[in-house]
Amino acid sequence: MNSDDRDALYEILYAGPMFQRWHWYRWNFQHYLETGRETEFARRIMDSLLRCNAVMPGIAAEMLDRMARMSGRDRDMADYQQLLQWLSELLVIDHLVQWEWKEEVTFIHEPKAPGGKKNPEILVKCESFRLGVEVKCPVLDSLQHSRASADLQLLARLPRELTDRLGKRKALPRDNPLKDYLISSQQKFEKFHETDPDFHGVLFVVWDDYVNEPISALLSSSSGLFTERSFHRTEDNRPHPHPAVDAVVLIRHQHQFINAAAGRPLRDDRRHVLDYGSVGRFPFNALIINPRATRKLPAKAVESLQARTPCHHMGAEYVPSELVFWQDTNRSPEA
Repeated sequence: MNSDDRDALYEILYAGPMFQRWHWYRWNFQHYLETGRETEFARRIMDSLLRCNAVMPGIAAEMLDRMARMSGRDRDMADYQQLLQWLSELLVIDHLVQWEWKEEVTFIHEPKAPGGKKNPEILVKCESFRLGVEVKCPVLDSLQHSRASADLQLLARLPRELTDRLGKRKALPRDNPLKDYLISSQQKFEKFHETDPDFHGVLFVVWDDYVNEPISALLSSSSGLFTERSFHRTEDNRPHPHPAVDAVVLIRHQHQFINAAAGRPLRDDRRHVLDYGSVGRFPFNALIINPRATRKLPAKAVESLQARTPCHHMGAEYVPSELVFWQDTNRSPEA
């Protein structure tokens, strides 16, 4: 990679708000200014931005400026959550840019469909299909603390008479964010879907290590959003279909971002902050097909997602369920 291009990205940072006010990641990037050497965290991010910029000119400066502006409030957790969302988008975009596509592809950052008012993160264009990509990163702070203090955790919506008998120290399901993400993705994909018969939309959700939570929110037999008993229903009492969202990919990575930024070792088989993973390496990315989507994802698109359909062979955390009974009540919120 061209060192001049790299230095130009650092100049954007040094001249911008990251170095004019408090920023969570300032030390990671300041190290290069002071020593001429990059931290592992900064190097991986700059490598990724330069790769993306090679196929989407201008995206590096745009994303870097956006990241730098998430600043100004000393140790503010709202800023920190925005940074996790930013890293989530970069993780997915960089993976798709690096993927060895079997045909010529082009990438469009924040594409717009005819008549559309909302746009997804990127559009991957090839001759046989177009792939729209939306990335979401939920705020999990309250849930992490609930896990640490609760005796049991509800992963799905159960009858009130049953949950009342289970005691008061309960962590509640996190299915509302998944519902909102599906609604948002449908809105961003629908105009592409209407105007292009070969368009396919995929929602990526970057969770922490407890992937059983979003899997259960989608697939639990009692209230899963992709089941007939979905709690999110239309006016005529049918499950909302979200027909332009072909699939959801769940990625266990928020805790990896946190460890990498702090210079701590990553967990499991992840080598660096933007290591997206693959179908053969644990922790696996989970692929959940929307049963009400009106189109089937092409095999080439499915392969690029590097995710597996959840099953018990992948581990207990990949099996949808309704309840978790915690034995250790001294769990750390960051666990």
